[in-house]
Amino acid sequence: MRLRDETSPDPLEEIENIIRETGINDNVDQEHAFRIVGEHFAHNEEEQLFLYMMGIGGSGKSYVINALVELFKWCGASEQMLLSAPTGVL
Repeated sequence: MRLRDETSPDPLEEIENIIRETGINDNVDQEHAFRIVGEHFAHNEEEQLFLYMMGIGGSGKSYVINALVELFKWCGASEQMLLSAPTGVL
């Protein structure tokens, strides 16, 4: 696990900044999903987190994913996030 040092941005501050900048605070479900992952990361939780996001096209899944990618990138921890996008088609 990568340790943060004094030069690393504070993830809790970055969470709030990204929520404001992306506008996901206008959607309770989007903000909640973002905070689940963001706070898990910010508190250096050791247990791996799996989050399954589903919804119809246009429901805002990509906004949350893009915001999370920004959070990890700004905190220098892109390698700690793995994205998968199964289609659900059989």
